[in-house]
Amino acid sequence: MKLKKTATLLCTAALACTMSFPAFAAQTKAEYRDESAQTRQELETTGNEISRIKDENKTASTQCREIRKAQKEAGQLKENKDAWKQVKELKNDITGIQVSYTDASGQVRLLKAQARADAAEGRYDEALAKLDQALDQKKEALNYMEQIQNIWDQIDQLIQ
Repeated sequence: MKLKKTATLLCTAALACTMSFPAFAAQTKAEYRDESAQTRQELETTGNEISRIKDENKTASTQCREIRKAQKEAGQLKENKDAWKQVKELKNDITGIQVSYTDASGQVRLLKAQARADAAEGRYDEALAKLDQALDQKKEALNYMEQIQNIWDQIDQLIQ
């Protein structure tokens, strides 16, 4: 008998908690801004990191082209044929990863636009959820950029 009362009490408490959950949600634009501030900051920080890595990757790409051009002018390409073949394969890997990066970045833009629209219409919970999804996609995009950076490091080791 006591077990039945305990189970009933627990079920009632769980139901009461789930029913009161919306009371903790963002109800006003000010609350939405406060609750979304950290996510927006993380989005910006992650975006800055992506930009930094992109710049480094561009520099690595330029250096690779310059080294290849110098070896071609010096007639050394045939001597390093295997290394340049591996470089070409690694560049193909980069191309595949760039497609995934572009998809993730597109999702970020889409989710942020949807979050703005939801917030404008007063659907703050949906807007917060979309911002969280955008952050996850942005982190995934950062992961792709880091993979590309690692490949450029491998290329650099091959051609040095």
